[in-house]
Amino acid sequence: MGMVTFVDETTAGGRGDGWALDMAEERIALRELIRRRVFQEVAEYHAKRPEVFQGLVQPEGAERALNGYALRTPRRIDPEKQTELALKAFERNGFLVLVGDRQVVGLDEEIGLPFGVEVTFLKLVALVGSYGFGELNQSAETRRVLLERLVPRLAIADRCTVEGRFLHVRGELRTYRIHLGSGNILMTPNDQYLCIVPGGSAGTAGAAGADTGYLPFEGDRTLAVILSKAMLLAKDTDITDPTITGQIRR
Repeated sequence: MGMVTFVDETTAGGRGDGWALDMAEERIALRELIRRRVFQEVAEYHAKRPEVFQGLVQPEGAERALNGYALRTPRRIDPEKQTELALKAFERNGFLVLVGDRQVVGLDEEIGLPFGVEVTFLKLVALVGSYGFGELNQSAETRRVLLERLVPRLAIADRCTVEGRFLHVRGELRTYRIHLGSGNILMTPNDQYLCIVPGGSAGTAGAAGADTGYLPFEGDRTLAVILSKAMLLAKDTDITDPTITGQIRR
């Protein structure tokens, strides 16, 4: 019998307390690992009846709370339905799974479970909602006007269009929509969320700033992030960072 430690992290740097689950298997598919986790956290919720559900994904009919999800009406959570929600969230890049120091990219991929291995669930969709992809505020509208003037002058102009709230970027592998307010990215098909953390390692958006040249703005970090992401994604086949390619090529 082995033991797995589950840890939740966010792209903002948050890290939750780890919790352990005994496993009889030495190898298991990611799909089954997620199911085991979800069933355990639902069982603990039913046993303790706390005010909020501290689970991997938000249950239907629940609202986001400070430390989890609050059910509008107290009820039992269906673990099968909750597992289905979790699997769909993984497929839509709602979170990444890292076993030790390796990213697991497929639900049917088998992973080894040495005793005490740490499995990290990196939650990516912290800003999805009205703030992450909603209407543009005044500064974002100004950003849109600047981009309409700037994009035709870029080397990637033939791959970019400004439409509504988004800068659309056509890569070789996918098409991307970068929100002009938040800089968050959706990608085809099905508006899957793509997480790119600015200032990352080589091969990520943090490395693209040097390629932008002089830009006609000062102090708008979000505009710089949007442009660097656009230049990165227009050449998506050249991306080497596995945390990005694992999302794009899934």
